[in-house]
Amino acid sequence: MTDPTNAPTVRWATALAFLAGLAAAGIATALAVSRDRSLVADASQMTLDGIKKSIRVRFGDVPQISSSDLAAWLADESRARPQLLDVRESDEYAVSHLPGAIQIDPDAPADDVLARIDPSRPVVAYCSVGYRSSLLVERLRAVGFTQAVNLEGSIFAWANAGHPLESDGRRVTVVHPYDSRFRLLLKAEHRAW
Repeated sequence: MTDPTNAPTVRWATALAFLAGLAAAGIATALAVSRDRSLVADASQMTLDGIKKSIRVRFGDVPQISSSDLAAWLADESRARPQLLDVRESDEYAVSHLPGAIQIDPDAPADDVLARIDPSRPVVAYCSVGYRSSLLVERLRAVGFTQAVNLEGSIFAWANAGHPLESDGRRVTVVHPYDSRFRLLLKAEHRAW
């Protein structure tokens, strides 16, 4: 069991659980952990659709919304606008995020998140591909906040579909790729490095 006060250990355990889920779903054919704790996965077997499937299996109770459905919701002025929570690290958020999104630490306790949002409005959470944001939605729902959903495929699917991104109030087209393996899930024109 990991020490919840040790955020790097929690993130490491989270990453391992996610990649183990991918392997169990037949998406990654090889998984290894090197001495420096970097993960090695067969990126040629990893697809965004496969990851979305793995997340749906792992987080069966977490409601998902597609990029196209979220774009339609945001464009519909007759509906209350959702609060967009970017559940990535601050350096990822700084590269780009959905317009109007607020950055939430991936390891933030549900009570801390609830203190930063309007409890009367729905929440759409996202991260790179949907794992960290699904964890947050799961935590929020566990404490009774049922108006939270995960953006399926998260910012990678959003950007790949050509939906708007911003950074420092200006429109951008690139996304922080998370790491060298996951960058392959982004269309080339959306890779920040």
